[in-house]
Order: sequence, then C-alpha cells, then structure tokens
Amino acid sequence: MHNLYLRRVLLTCYNKTHGVVNVQICRSYCDRQPKTDQIQLSRKSPKTERRDQIGPPDVKSNLRHVKFHVPENETASERAFRERMEEIQQWNQDFWENHNNLYRKAKKEYVAAKLDQLGHFHDDGTKRNLSPDEMADFYREFSIENRNKHIRYNKEWYKMNILSLWPALKLATSQIFKAKT
Repeated sequence: MHNLYLRRVLLTCYNKTHGVVNVQICRSYCDRQPKTDQIQLSRKSPKTERRDQIGPPDVKSNLRHVKFHVPENETASERAFRERMEEIQQWNQDFWENHNNLYRKAKKEYVAAKLDQLGHFHDDGTKRNLSPDEMADFYREFSIENRNKHIRYNKEWYKMNILSLWPALKLATSQIFKAKT
C-alpha cells in the first residue's frame, strides 16, 4: 500500500491590514512526501495583481472583503464602475456588521435571561447549556422581529445590482472595442 502525502498548493489571500499575502499550504494528496512544510509569505501590491482579490471572511460581518484591481491606465468608466462596486460592497458590509452585532447582543441577552429562569447549573452540578429546541424560540422571534428589515435590505440590494448592469455593460463593450484595436 502506498503512503499518501499532502502536496503544497499556492493560494493568494488578501488581508486588510497587511495587503496581499501569498501562502503555500498543503492541500492535495500525492504519492511522495513534500520536502518542507514551510509556509512562505510574500506581500504584493494590489497594483501588481491583475485580478480582483477576495479575502477571508470578516469577523463582524462574515462577508469576504473584495479588493478590486486598479489597472494602470484605468479609464473613467472603469473607475466609476469600480467605485460603484466598492460602494455597494461597503453598504453590504455595514448592513451585515450592524445586523450581526444586533443578533449577537440579542442572543446573549436571551441566553442570559433563559439561564436565569432555568438555572445556570443542572441538578448534578454541571453547567447548563440551552438545547436547540430552547434556542429555536429565540431564532424564530429574532427572524420575525427583523423580517421587514430583511425585506428592505433585499429590495435595496436588488435595486443596486440592477442599476449596476448598465454601467457594467458599457464597460464590457468598451473593453471589447479596446481589445480589438
């Protein structure tokens, strides 16, 4: 029987604080052992990258931050479209950060109140945790309370994305003609 080892694969990650970080990690199986398990880090400027970069999920919003590529000879329409996408991303980020903060606060208050009601410890002295059935009441109440907020969010999000289609189409056609010349 053959031994299977993990092979290193190069991934490009974006970090808000440190910029782009290239990381070699073990990801796929191969039949020989890698020589080293070192993680190699290097930083690149977003201007040297040729594509948009997607970072890890944000701690507060759970959304992945996108660092949009800025070409050296960016046209006015390209800049306007990129800035519009950045505005939409920031609006989305703000909404989910606020929503998740509200959710965490409400959940913490619910759990504290429920544990005060039931007692923090079982009869045998072990710490009590709320069951999924007990938490289901909170999830249902929170969903009902925030239903209208989510409806408004969805309408606004669709509106922003639909309004971005025309500038995207103009940009795509200009790039097609630019490539032909």
